[in-house]
Amino acid sequence: MGDRMTVSERHERVAEIKNRLLEIDREYTGEALPEATRSEWDDLLSEKLVHERSIKDAESRRSLLEQIAGDDEKSEGIEEGRPGYGEDHTSARAGFMDRQGKSGPAFKRDYSYVWDVQGLRSRAKSVDELPSLYRDCAMRAVEISAFPTKLLSRENAQERIERLLYEVDNERGDLARRLLTTGSPLYDRAFGKMLAAQSINGLTTEESRALALGTDSAGGFAVPFQLDPTILLTSNGAINPLRQLARVEQITGKEWDGVTTQGVTVSRVAEATEASDGTPTLAQPTVRTTRVQGFIPFNIELDVSWGALRAQMTRLLMDAKDVEEATSFITGNGTAPNANGIITTLATTSYVNTAATATLAIADLYALENSMAPRFRQQSAYLASKTIYNKFRVLFQAQASAAGDSWVRPSAGTPASFNGYDAYEASAMATATTSNSKVLLQGDFQQFLIVDRVGMGIELIPHLFGASSRFPTGQRGILAIWFNNSKILVDNAFRLLNML
Repeated sequence: MGDRMTVSERHERVAEIKNRLLEIDREYTGEALPEATRSEWDDLLSEKLVHERSIKDAESRRSLLEQIAGDDEKSEGIEEGRPGYGEDHTSARAGFMDRQGKSGPAFKRDYSYVWDVQGLRSRAKSVDELPSLYRDCAMRAVEISAFPTKLLSRENAQERIERLLYEVDNERGDLARRLLTTGSPLYDRAFGKMLAAQSINGLTTEESRALALGTDSAGGFAVPFQLDPTILLTSNGAINPLRQLARVEQITGKEWDGVTTQGVTVSRVAEATEASDGTPTLAQPTVRTTRVQGFIPFNIELDVSWGALRAQMTRLLMDAKDVEEATSFITGNGTAPNANGIITTLATTSYVNTAATATLAIADLYALENSMAPRFRQQSAYLASKTIYNKFRVLFQAQASAAGDSWVRPSAGTPASFNGYDAYEASAMATATTSNSKVLLQGDFQQFLIVDRVGMGIELIPHLFGASSRFPTGQRGILAIWFNNSKILVDNAFRLLNML
């Protein structure tokens, strides 16, 4: 504990002490405390008394300063008619305020109650009320938290987490409790110390206890929610456009279950005509998330603050996650643990073959469009590599009557409009026009599902070893683990141009 603490920090520390005292009391109910625990109990009580006295003294001074500031404002109003007095007095007050760092006495509000999960359990009038309290505090947590990346504003984070809390979280409020557990300043501080030292040794008792609350069933440590890309989805789609186009669902369990149908059949009939059977054929797709992992090595000599490291780690994980998904969600073969890629697992009934072998023609583009089911065509888009788009562009430019019509001002917007539909680039799509190349996909991408399991965990790798002699390299590592998968919901919503 440092020599100087703010009032807010002291309030937070008092809350931690109270929680620890309650834990000790529950653990040794009706028994005498062991010697070591008795010593901890006495130390906590003494520390609590010091903090409470300091808080009381600080609040008393604050009250006095606020009274003085109010008296000065009244005095200035009365005396401002005296030559020179108002200006000098205002300057004096401004100097005082400048020393405070703001235009008036500013005192940091205490938000320690937000993270007090144990306290929320005590406040809840019933078990049914507890999840609601978790969610309310989780929303307040987003308001007061700092996010280390400029790619996501607090407003966007709040909007996304609110949707997760009220549409994805289960009836027990497990996600809300995770946010409160991993988002607290105490957990963040412990997480940073643990990463820097690659060990939990050296943490205070409270930091170790806070970190233990974020330990998953496999022994890994949960990433603070402000850094977790599975919660905030900070990707802007620059690498992987499928997240922009597809239907994205987030779950707290391992599996997503849904219902799809080609549609209900209706008919127009005369009066008093018996209704025909319009029962739709229902499919019940299931998507089970599979494990994805990323590894971040760094030198033992790395000397950066936790504030800088957390921002770098977020960007690295976000970028690595995007790169992996850009390939898996397109070319994954669907055999666990591989994702169900939209190209590889598409039914062959949705293929449209080119008219000529290993040759691309303008007529193939129109054949692809004409084969689309009308109900999916209107909201469809294209997905291809930049190479294939350019090949079509060259073909159109070779025809004077069509030049300029196929690609309407590609620099005027994102995405560009190609043949009347939005065109998205994906580097994992085929670039060659050889036989069996799947070069251009048109479809309603809301019929392609991406499922994210909320929550990322990390494992610590204290030492890395060389590949040849297996000696230490002077490096450490962080293994990040998360879960997701993808699946085509309706094959008929897509048409894929296949090279003969």
